[in-house]
Amino acid sequence: MIRKVEISVAGSRFGHDSREWAERLIAGCRTEGAATVKDDGSIRIAAEGEEKNILRLIKRAKRGPIFSTVENFYYHFLDAEENRQLEGAKAEQ
Repeated sequence: MIRKVEISVAGSRFGHDSREWAERLIAGCRTEGAATVKDDGSIRIAAEGEEKNILRLIKRAKRGPIFSTVENFYYHFLDAEENRQLEGAKAEQ
């Protein structure tokens, strides 16, 4: 089953290459998505893929980039209604 998830990871010693780390993580877990670094330095990951791969992504993201300390970790699955809203917004673009 295909699942969609949003993940937020924050902590200390997140470097300028944190976005690249997250994008490699997304690809390495055989999921599709994107990563952004927010103004506060935290990383936001939005991804979709097979449920087992999404669960692997969550587990690995919780560890954070090498040499960093994760201080705040959050994720949530997007339900069917949110998926429809996102797909509708993409169609409008």
